[in-house]
Amino acid sequence: MKTVYLVRHAKAVKNADTADFERPLDDRGRRNAAEVAGRLKDAAGLGALVSSPAARALQTAEIIAGILGYPAEKIMKRKALYEQAGTAFHTVIREMKEGCDRIMIVGHNPSITEFTRVLAPDFREEIPASGAVCIELDAPTWKDAADGKGRCQGRGRSSG
Repeated sequence: MKTVYLVRHAKAVKNADTADFERPLDDRGRRNAAEVAGRLKDAAGLGALVSSPAARALQTAEIIAGILGYPAEKIMKRKALYEQAGTAFHTVIREMKEGCDRIMIVGHNPSITEFTRVLAPDFREEIPASGAVCIELDAPTWKDAADGKGRCQGRGRSSG
């Protein structure tokens, strides 16, 4: 059994003078990222944390890592998650090392919601900013993780 936590980054500043990739979290986003991390305490002991390198996603991942006790320097960055390449999430999952049974991916909409629906057909919602979904995959290895074989085990989001 493999478990993947899919997290949509928290709210970012809306500054037209800042390139999209560089937009950092706003104050509310930082608070919400910490709040959702508190709701993900069962994710402590992650084998891997992978994030889009965009400022708002990476800051969300760093806040969550700090609260869960995951070393920030071990956060893996994958630009394809920002670019929203169609196979980015599949590639991330399939490159995970065996022995690592629980991972977290921090990314952007619409691709993170779309991927959640592909993995777990019972998920029909949209992941909000600072939202998280836990998917259990009936797969002995990450390479065996197949579309439609996941089950949504929980949802979390900040109250703000």
